[in-house]
Amino acid sequence: MSAGLRSEEDGFLAIIDTGRIGLGVYTLRPLMAGERVFVIEGAERIWQSVDDDDALANPNWICIGEHRWIDPIGPARFLNHSCEPNLAFREPREFVAIRDVAAGEELTFDYSLTEYEALWRMDCRCGAASCRGVVRAIQFLPVAVLRHRWPLLTPHFRRVAAQRKDVRPSRASPSLILD
Repeated sequence: MSAGLRSEEDGFLAIIDTGRIGLGVYTLRPLMAGERVFVIEGAERIWQSVDDDDALANPNWICIGEHRWIDPIGPARFLNHSCEPNLAFREPREFVAIRDVAAGEELTFDYSLTEYEALWRMDCRCGAASCRGVVRAIQFLPVAVLRHRWPLLTPHFRRVAAQRKDVRPSRASPSLILD
């Protein structure tokens, strides 16, 4: 890991060239599962895509609700996608570690968990063993991945995901059954 731009009050995050896909966010100290890593800063935007160009117009924005997005500044702007992420978005504007993370490891999240624009898509270059090849909105997430990631979804994205035909409410509990 080479020197890079440091951020956050105690200096434990660094923005560094990944050597494969541009800049990324790395932790300079170990993180524990459940630990709040940082709060997203940036302006809130209202946006709804009407065509493919619109869907790709704001690649760094993070969805926080229906037609509500954050145009991030700071570390969140440099978070890369991974099909095997170590961070998840949590309301109101936090990223938390979803597993223990070693010092020097790149911090990533699954973009599909904060994307509902059906027209949006990107080729995945995460290199994970479970790489999906193409990253799309939550409506297109494979059922097995959705089942595994369900606890990480914000209420907005649970509502969006629950509209899928392969997801149905359970009469026995308030959780969902994924066919």
